[in-house]
Amino acid sequence: MLRFFSGMRNDLLNTGRLRKYLTYALGEIILVMIGILLALQVNNWNEARKNKTAELKALKDLRKEFAGNQATFQEHLHYKKEKELLWNEFIHKLSDKNVPEAVKPKRRIDPGSITWNPSFGTLNSLLHSGNIDHLENDSLKVALTNWEGILEDFMEDERIHLDFTRDRLSTYPVPRPLLEIEGTKRTPHFLFQDEEELDQLFQQAFRDINFQNLMIENLYWLNSTIEESAPLHESFNLILRHLDTEIKKLENR
Repeated sequence: MLRFFSGMRNDLLNTGRLRKYLTYALGEIILVMIGILLALQVNNWNEARKNKTAELKALKDLRKEFAGNQATFQEHLHYKKEKELLWNEFIHKLSDKNVPEAVKPKRRIDPGSITWNPSFGTLNSLLHSGNIDHLENDSLKVALTNWEGILEDFMEDERIHLDFTRDRLSTYPVPRPLLEIEGTKRTPHFLFQDEEELDQLFQQAFRDINFQNLMIENLYWLNSTIEESAPLHESFNLILRHLDTEIKKLENR
């Protein structure tokens, strides 16, 4: 084919038909440009298809991650609310003078300071790699960007509650003996008090205003983490709605 066009060009030049040659040359240039444009269009189409496939996969992975974390969050929130009810009842029994002594608690109950530990590997990869900018849905990008701050507020309250339980509530009224081992402090898995002595120590602590304040503070931190869960719950629902909308849109293209 190239030889054919080359031969035609030489024939036109040799016969002196310059005008026809210029027309032919212009047509040849136009054909080359059309070929280049078509190649670029095909390349752009392939890139767009690859980007769509990659974005759809990322959104589906993100939705699966958020849905899984939402499920564990709901379980965790249910646990916190149960502990809040138990602590309200526990403090009521201790503080109400009309409650018979035989019914009053003998020991402090579980503080309920277990923390929620979600997994957000897909989201972190999206945020820290800058790939979030490739998302077309601006509302989804804003929701995902704001997510870290909302999550951190909730987890900060949980960390404070856990530290409070470990450093203050759990060391009173039964300070746990510490062993010095190679320059570090470790808590052994035993106590020197028997069951009866522990009951007596707790009964004494229940009459101590300092320990009463600690127990009330524990209830406060349970209340605080439950209240802080509301923005997190709303954010979960908002992000999942945006993800469902965007996934459906991409699948229908």
